[in-house]
Amino acid sequence: MMNNIMFITVVALAMGVLMTWGFMQLPKERWQIFAAIPLFKNGNNSWNGLNLTYYGIISANAYLFSLAMMIILLGACDIPVAVQMKYTIPILMVAIPSARLVAWIVEKKSSTFTVGGAVFSAIMVLPWVVMGVNAISDTQISTFCYVAAISIAYAFGEGLGRLACLSFGCCYGKPLAKSGKWMNRLFSKCHFVFYGKTKKIAYASHLDGQPMIPVQGITSILYIGTAIVGVAFFLYGHFKTALFLTLIVTQLWRVISEFFRDDYRGESRFSAYQIMALVGIAYLAIFAIFQPGEAQTVLPVIAHGLRTGWQPSVILGLQLFWLMTFLYTGRSFVTGSHISFHVVKEKI
Repeated sequence: MMNNIMFITVVALAMGVLMTWGFMQLPKERWQIFAAIPLFKNGNNSWNGLNLTYYGIISANAYLFSLAMMIILLGACDIPVAVQMKYTIPILMVAIPSARLVAWIVEKKSSTFTVGGAVFSAIMVLPWVVMGVNAISDTQISTFCYVAAISIAYAFGEGLGRLACLSFGCCYGKPLAKSGKWMNRLFSKCHFVFYGKTKKIAYASHLDGQPMIPVQGITSILYIGTAIVGVAFFLYGHFKTALFLTLIVTQLWRVISEFFRDDYRGESRFSAYQIMALVGIAYLAIFAIFQPGEAQTVLPVIAHGLRTGWQPSVILGLQLFWLMTFLYTGRSFVTGSHISFHVVKEKI
């Protein structure tokens, strides 16, 4: 029991420090572009560059932490990583490309990512992947244990991923100037102001420099807080509770938060992402009703989970996963750069 409390406390403190720093720093202009790589030379002795973004770094970190948390929680249930990956890789193969595909379908933008689309796709295939792999594999995995671990990991991942939105200036709330007296009073001292003409909030809505409803911050706090409570339920064997707590809170907030957002979410007043969130809740609820109950044989042991994650093969695999995710999400297609080089004569 003490190990569980220590693990949850350490995670909560680390998340609190990271969110506090992110809320204060990431809306600033300097936290959008991480690096620029010269690609080809122009006639004026400068280079056209490919921009690499903090959005990509933070997103890759969020994916990494999410996957690591899933590995630890399932490892606490004595499920080896090799067995976990039989279920996880097919889901990631569907979810990650869906982040761009669904954005293209809904928003008609080929260079935009949507976590909502990725999550909806993952929810749709989750039960079938678990049942399918169970049917053809010698090793069986508890359905609710696995789905609960995935749901908790997702809540962590999206909560951290909203920090990437602060860096890029996307997924932003409505301006306080147009939000009424009650909202102004509520967020008069805790709002976001974005700076930089290359942030999405600037070139898409011309709202840089204005106080905005801190939707990304609320989402981050709510999701990470829910995930931490979900970890507590999971470690004490309440898998269904952990699953539906994290699922319902995150998806209902996705529906509610859309009403406070000012970025483009499609032509419909009730967006496709809100519909996806409600369908996802109903879909997994129906699955849970018809899925036979599973006997709880042993409580998770967090020390076993940490040992599972602290293996050279797992660490190297997570690093490779981070790199692949960064290369996918970190290349900016909506900003460009001109780079020039010169000799510092005083240093010769």
